[in-house]
Amino acid sequence: MTEVRPDDFEREFHETRASVTLELEREYEDMVKTLRQDSPTRQGIGFVQ
Repeated sequence: MTEVRPDDFEREFHETRASVTLELEREYEDMVKTLRQDSPTRQGIGFVQ
C-alpha cells in the first residue's frame, strides 16, 4: 500500500473545483432570507403567551 502524505492532499485540493459556486452560494443566502421572512411568527397557545 502506498503512503498518502499531507502534500498529496494539498496537490489534489488545488486541482479540484468548488462544488458550490459563489453565485449558487448567494442564491442559497437569498433563499434563506426569503424563508425567514415568510415563516410565521411564534404565537402562544391557550393561556401560555
